[in-house]
Amino acid sequence: MPDGNFFNSKYKGTSQFWQGLHKVKHLFKWGALYKVGDGSLTAFWDDVWLGQSPLKTQFPNLFSICEDPTVTVADCWDHGAWSVNFRRSLSSREGESWEELLDLLQSTDLDQEARDDIIWDLDCSKSFTTKSLYRFITPRGVCISASQDVWRTKLPLNITIFFWQLQHNKLQVVASLKKRGWTGEIYCCLCGEVEITNHVFFGCSVARFTWCCL
Repeated sequence: MPDGNFFNSKYKGTSQFWQGLHKVKHLFKWGALYKVGDGSLTAFWDDVWLGQSPLKTQFPNLFSICEDPTVTVADCWDHGAWSVNFRRSLSSREGESWEELLDLLQSTDLDQEARDDIIWDLDCSKSFTTKSLYRFITPRGVCISASQDVWRTKLPLNITIFFWQLQHNKLQVVASLKKRGWTGEIYCCLCGEVEITNHVFFGCSVARFTWCCL
């Protein structure tokens, strides 16, 4: 890729197939374990290469203040020593987390002659298969009874879909729109509280008044 590997590339092109790949590429992270060689293909914070989860999950306080969340492992390796840039000085608690992270990093040395390798942890073959990923993201025959009850109701389809969205917090309330880059206010225009799904239907004073009148 002209701007890096596929996973950090922002080029989506015009092909629906290519755009579809970009929409689901984050799923690959769920089963990928990185065996670091020179560190040039492994994301320091985002990939699983040290421990059983990404470093941003293990050390969220450090990740929140890192200068560049997209750095590779190779970027943090400086002539035999580990170095990570932060936007400000570390507090005492963050300093303890940094010392803990350094202890983990000391057990890892980069091999400049070897390329990074990826092991697929969701299949016994350790190689990626669409079947193993599909098996991981589907319920595997286990059904959530509450969800099934929604679809069994004898209601118009649009109302059934609405109830399903309400149950799974999928409605386009302000809190959800913010995650998609909406820049408007996050507060309910009726009462001034933060607008989330539960607030719209049950928490807002207007909603409570409506329920009392039913």
